[in-house]
Amino acid sequence: MTDQTEIVIFDTTMRDGEQSPGASMTHNEKLALGELLETVLAALEPYPHCMLRLGMTNPPYIMAQINRVCEALRHPQAFRFVHIPVQSGSDKVLLDMNREYTVGDFRYVADALREGLPGMTI
Repeated sequence: MTDQTEIVIFDTTMRDGEQSPGASMTHNEKLALGELLETVLAALEPYPHCMLRLGMTNPPYIMAQINRVCEALRHPQAFRFVHIPVQSGSDKVLLDMNREYTVGDFRYVADALREGLPGMTI
């Protein structure tokens, strides 16, 4: 048994700022991913044994907030890890799958994360 507690956060904010179907928040206001991460990390500071791990996100949900997300993940209580599924290396296949991003969008996010957080696990 470890003395670390893992908190999993997910963001379902679409590129246009709308929430995707099925999204719910227990907070009275909807927070952007970067702001949500900062809020949770501030709440964890009195508990140095707790760590935050951002689970899975897709490029449309993180692109507009990439710098703020990188800043939050630099916090000592945040794991430098993000799961971004590679669903296809083809824009045509992504379009056929009704994905809301392109190969270029994925590359932008991966490159920005690697640049903003050297050694990060993607």
